[in-house]
Order: sequence, then C-alpha cells, then structure tokens
Amino acid sequence: MHNVCLVTVDRLTDLCQTLEGDWTTSSRLEMATKLYSRNLSGTTLLVPRDPMMHINSSSDFFKICEQSTDLHFDSLAEQLKKTLAANRERNSWKADKIDEETSKLIAEGKTPPEQLVPSSALRQDPTCTVGDVYITRHSNLHKVQIVYHLVVDETLQSLEINSRHPCLAGVRNIIRTAARYNTSTIHIPLLLIDRPDESTTIAWCLKRAEMLFKCVKGYLMEVCSGMDVESLPHYNVHFVLPSGLSPTIYTAITNMFPSIFHLVPGVSS
Repeated sequence: MHNVCLVTVDRLTDLCQTLEGDWTTSSRLEMATKLYSRNLSGTTLLVPRDPMMHINSSSDFFKICEQSTDLHFDSLAEQLKKTLAANRERNSWKADKIDEETSKLIAEGKTPPEQLVPSSALRQDPTCTVGDVYITRHSNLHKVQIVYHLVVDETLQSLEINSRHPCLAGVRNIIRTAARYNTSTIHIPLLLIDRPDESTTIAWCLKRAEMLFKCVKGYLMEVCSGMDVESLPHYNVHFVLPSGLSPTIYTAITNMFPSIFHLVPGVSS
C-alpha cells in the first residue's frame, strides 16, 4: 500500500527551500541520521538540456543550495560538472556508433541517412536530451536528500503527449531509481510544468493529470511486481501542482483519484 497525495507550490524549488527557523539542532540531527536510513526523500525539478544552467544563471535552486554548506556531499557545481563529463562521454560514444554505421553503409554502396546533428558536433556536445534524468545529493536542503533533474523543453508546456514521450520514460526511471536506492518519498510534478500560462486550459490539465496518474500507478506496480506481500515497499508519492490554477481544476483533479487509485476507507475518510 502506498500513500498518494496532492500538494501545491508556487515553484518546484519551494520543496527544497529552508525557511527561517527550520534549521534547529534537532532538525539537523534528523537530517544527518536520515541520510543513512532506508527512508530517503526526493523531489523532481524540471530543467533545460544544459546541466550547468543552475550555475550559469544562478537559478533559485542554486541559491537555495548556497544558503548553507553541504558537509556530506560535493557542492552542486561539482556534481553538475560530473554530469557534464558523463554527457560528453555518452555523446562521444553515440557519435562513434553513427560513424561506424555510416562507414558500413558506404562500404555496402548504400546512402547513409542524413543526421540532424553531425557526429563531429555531437562528439563535443555536453548537453542532455529531453527525458534524461540526472541526480544530485544534498544534506543541506529542507527535508529532501535526493533531487531528480528531469530534462524537458518548452513544448511540454502546451504539447499533448502520450505515455511513450521521453519525459514519461524519465518519470519511470525516477521511480525505478527511487525503488533501487531506498527513496521512499517522491515528489513528482503532476502536469510536468513549473508554472501555468495562458495555454494551460482546464481540458489540457485534466488530460495531462490523468495520464500522469495512470503512468505513475503503472510504474509503481512494475517496481513492486514479483515481491512477497510482506516485503512490498511502501512509497509516499506527492503529486505537485503549481499554484495559480483555477479551483475548478484542483477539484476535478482531486475527483480523479477514486477512479484511478484504490482508496482505503480508513485512510481516505
């Protein structure tokens, strides 16, 4: 059995924000002990393709991380540099594969397909692709130790997507990684947007929310399949909605719950 709830925030980074008075001696001790427990907490941020965006633009998340020193893990900048290096290595491997396939086709007298990005450019590209997820670890954030950075683009704000979209594959990888590394509390942006705009209609929100609900339910069933009832993991999934939506949208999304998730009467009442 899992706990599923809806929360609203102004920005996704608010889930990491340490408010004045939060860092008491007891809260610091709780955070330090939780780092080595089997009940880690993670949240999801939506980010562009450049892993160094947080540093180059002094993002809200970067500013939050800089409010206090992380004594357990590398700084955000150092962790992102490792992501950058991993991206460059991966893209170089892809470029080598493209060159191998191109040479093979030419040797067979066939015309190789035109590449959107030349292999020479791809080999030097350190950026992510849409749907990628990279992780940073923290001991100085409010009640969050793991941050999943889900790479998106601007089309996600208005485009209608299906369950095969790369970003849904990214959400699946987040849940699978959380299950593997004892992250029992996960925050997932339900609409896969940070803030609403004029294109965020009621119909669009309901369709996107229903798809995310069903996909996440399926992903949870996947990671729990094949386990004994006694050993089934228990997850707390917080679906995050941006504030500023109309009350009609919040009500309609809340009313979706019973049609998708089985509610335990003693808990839901």
